[in-house]
Amino acid sequence: MIVGAGTVLDIQMAQRSLYAGAKFLTSPGLILDVVEFAAKHDVVIFPGALTPTEIITAWKAGADFVKVFPSAPLGGESYIRALTAPLPHVPLIASGDVNQKTAKGFILAGAAALGIGGELIPKEAIQFRQLNRILELANRFKGMVKEARSHQSSGCLRWLPLDSIARQGQRDFMVLRGDARQLRIEWRRAGSRQPLGQEITSGCTSVIHVDMCEVAGRKL
Repeated sequence: MIVGAGTVLDIQMAQRSLYAGAKFLTSPGLILDVVEFAAKHDVVIFPGALTPTEIITAWKAGADFVKVFPSAPLGGESYIRALTAPLPHVPLIASGDVNQKTAKGFILAGAAALGIGGELIPKEAIQFRQLNRILELANRFKGMVKEARSHQSSGCLRWLPLDSIARQGQRDFMVLRGDARQLRIEWRRAGSRQPLGQEITSGCTSVIHVDMCEVAGRKL
């Protein structure tokens, strides 16, 4: 078990958390001073963010993960899925309205991890010291995450990062979207927004060839 501190709102709270032994810091929003403090002291930080702009800013500032909070009002797992399309290289933590019904869906949508509060540690379980209840809930969520990740790895690709764009001559080859079942690929001339063509591939393909371009398939 790794213990960290949440709702860290300023550098003073961050300092006190580290003195108390916290191994990671998190906040409900993007507080750049705290992110920079964590990077300086080599402690894991996952700030909260909601919009693509905030997520990109947090990542560039040195966040290890970015906690999408609150994700539920903007669509829950569908919002996570929409964010991972242009930002596949940023590990997102889905937070807000994560429960036993939604946990698996968030992982399948592309979340790297889950932020779970009262659904994992109910107040009454703390009040009455119901350790076994908390352990049971933890094992349930762990099982859901493991099952969802096994579904992801059963196929060839979920999302192909931007560094997997292949380029040769005057043609760019880009994977726009994909999951364990199929990939949608599109190629276009360099500098042009007009696609020359697209293709849907089904199943797991280790290498996809389009003209003279190729992208090696890999599991994420």
